[in-house]
Amino acid sequence: MTNSHRDFNKVSKGQAPAPFSLRLTFEERAKLEAAANGVPLGAYIKAMLFDGDLAKVRRRNTNPVEDHQALARVLSALGRSRLSSNLNQLARAVNT
Repeated sequence: MTNSHRDFNKVSKGQAPAPFSLRLTFEERAKLEAAANGVPLGAYIKAMLFDGDLAKVRRRNTNPVEDHQALARVLSALGRSRLSSNLNQLARAVNT
């Protein structure tokens, strides 16, 4: 070993180890995602490698908005209402 060789098993204080990257073909990834059944791939791979239990994953609502025009109208009205600047002024007043 040379002096420039990095020892990846040792981590300096305050530093996280470098992430691990894995290249998959389209078919391999599709097969992996099907096996994971909605669990994030990183969690699924860790559980399979280290014989761990899969923790229940809390996810945000992934259902798409049904009425995009109504959402656009609500967001534009919110932008015109200057509510955000009033809220910022209230937060600034509380902090002082």
